[in-house]
Amino acid sequence: MNTQNRRKLASARTWLIASVVLVCAVPQHVFAAEWEYTAEMYIWGAQMDVTTPGGNDAELPFYQILDDLDMTFMGLFSARNEKWSLTTDVIYLDISQGKDRDATFPDIGDVNVTGRISLSSWIVTPTVGYALYNTDKARVEIIGGARYLDIDAGIRVARDGVVVFDQSASEGYWDGIIGMRTSINLAEEWFMPIYFDVGAGGSDGTWQAMAGVGYRFGNWNTVLTYRYLDYQFDDNRALADLTIKGPLLGFGYTWR
Repeated sequence: MNTQNRRKLASARTWLIASVVLVCAVPQHVFAAEWEYTAEMYIWGAQMDVTTPGGNDAELPFYQILDDLDMTFMGLFSARNEKWSLTTDVIYLDISQGKDRDATFPDIGDVNVTGRISLSSWIVTPTVGYALYNTDKARVEIIGGARYLDIDAGIRVARDGVVVFDQSASEGYWDGIIGMRTSINLAEEWFMPIYFDVGAGGSDGTWQAMAGVGYRFGNWNTVLTYRYLDYQFDDNRALADLTIKGPLLGFGYTWR
């Protein structure tokens, strides 16, 4: 088994242990309560903004990500009762470019610049939530948990045909996070989901925010939100900052 596979196996074991710890943190009598479950699949029409350690900025728009996408999975599973919730959000993204593409590097100036960005990553966020307020009008939860980022990234920048940056890195980052999750009922079918978290640990810092509107029809629901995720690194050879942002469309099913 090569070094990369050993690292990913160790990361998977760590993720499993962290998930078990989060579940065990919930008082055991809570599991006797009535639970509601939701499974959701979503599409995140995101743009990626990357800053290299040298200070150059690169923008990878959604249409280019879609054109170079090899495989992706985005989904969420949650279980909740009157007070507690357990949620895991999973994103897998694999992007590879067969040739250099024109890219926007605002800090370099008005020159002929091409860039190649490859990215393969898992972003897994298991959390435990506790409802401070839960009525027919709204549910407000404080949340705590972790976010794991496994990233294989490569960036190559050429200016006027001369390579000025060519670096790759394969890293895994665990960050502890705290935050808030809210769902406000606007009408019988309409609701407004709001989410925010902030954390640090393996990375230099990370935060995420999301807000939008949702509609329920029977056991099904659909949401349209804007989601923003940011990472800062101080030990990554290819990335100093990674931002993923854009509209998100999701479809979910709820049962008891």
